[in-house]
Amino acid sequence: IEVAVLRAVRTGTAQAAGNMSLTDMEERDWDLIRVSAHIGARYGDGGENPGNHFWWQGKLYSRSGRDKRYPPFVETTGYGTGEGLCGWNCRHSFGPGDPNHNPFKDFDAEENRRVYDLSQRQREMERRIRHTKTKLIALREGIEATEDAGVKASLEAEYAKTAKLLERQNEAYNKFCEDNKLKRLAERIEVAKWTRADTRKSFAAVKESSPFDELKEYSGKITVVEAFSGKDYVVKIDQIPTISGVTKHFSENLVQKADRAGLTLEAAQSIINNNRLILYQSERKTLKFLADNGYAVLNLQNQLVTAVPEKLRKKYRDYLEAGQNGAKS
Repeated sequence: IEVAVLRAVRTGTAQAAGNMSLTDMEERDWDLIRVSAHIGARYGDGGENPGNHFWWQGKLYSRSGRDKRYPPFVETTGYGTGEGLCGWNCRHSFGPGDPNHNPFKDFDAEENRRVYDLSQRQREMERRIRHTKTKLIALREGIEATEDAGVKASLEAEYAKTAKLLERQNEAYNKFCEDNKLKRLAERIEVAKWTRADTRKSFAAVKESSPFDELKEYSGKITVVEAFSGKDYVVKIDQIPTISGVTKHFSENLVQKADRAGLTLEAAQSIINNNRLILYQSERKTLKFLADNGYAVLNLQNQLVTAVPEKLRKKYRDYLEAGQNGAKS
């Protein structure tokens, strides 16, 4: 309902303003119309049609179609249709035009596509956050309504798991906005029944959850051996993982840092295969594989986060040697 209301208000306001502009121009018999332009306009299928807002934005049109020097306004822009100018969620406007004056900037097609695609990725992340909040509300209502202890315990476990998911989604959303210089739109991640009490309950559920909850979803079986230092834990994995891909962080480090220049995926996989120690970094939710000639870090989707060729540090050697001496004694 939040999305429907927002779309209705935004689209309705644009259509009302557009109809007023057209009526005003008709009364004054003004024929030329200038359509606004902005970066990140939707490009549809890329063709010359009303669904490609980038194609028709910023140009002059003939309102009546009588001035053959300019394309007809309605037919070209799709004004009055859902996919066209002032249609669903359209942010364009228009008004009386002047061939000698264009206040709108021309935008590069590739840059426009990049910005639009980023905005769509942002919308997708916002949809997922709203969906998770809606699920948490339903779980909370179920917990409060049931009198069956077994059902309540099951719902509470699912609530804690979903609250943790919401935390990760919020963190990912904030980082995505920061990395791509996008404004965080708080109104787009709200749902009607989500209250401050829900926020507090969600935070409390995350705080009470185990730092190892994420490991239950990992592809291989992980056994926590003991705490190492801080929030790092020594773990064992039943099957050594294979790198499934790389993160943006890894790609950037590969380019920017000289000591990583010669590092291949094969070299990183070799470090993982020949590890002497595996740590679960609970704050970062990553697995750190330490070998004699370097270390590699995977996220829980087995994507390579970073890899560094270096000698095994003293604190790790001391730990391993202590373990060997203990076994001998």
